[in-house]
Amino acid sequence: MPVVEAHRDTVIAARAFYAAKALNATYLPAFLSYAYSAIQDRGMPVSDGKTWSFIASSSHLQGFDAAWKNVNPATVQAAFNKLIRYRIDATPSIAIGGRYVITPDSTNGDQELFFKLANGMVSKAMTG
Repeated sequence: MPVVEAHRDTVIAARAFYAAKALNATYLPAFLSYAYSAIQDRGMPVSDGKTWSFIASSSHLQGFDAAWKNVNPATVQAAFNKLIRYRIDATPSIAIGGRYVITPDSTNGDQELFFKLANGMVSKAMTG
């Protein structure tokens, strides 16, 4: 789920995420890799829809412009609402069962312990 704040850049990026996901969810990691390169390495503006069309074209994601137009604003709003509800203040964050939120900060950056914690929290959410 994308992080959506009350800033135009995050809303536009979330819209692009949902458009790409609607076209091909399994391709999303590749699309995001192209996005990172275009924005970070080439300095393309996040808030410009043309940036996202360029990214889609470069990554060979067909039908992006139509999918972009079909992204329901309520979908982006729902991502924003979850950010608020879960009190997300760091990325990455994992919301588990709609009740628990953990980040690598929860384990002082210890990745192995983080995944053990996530596994335990999922088990807890499933049983109780």
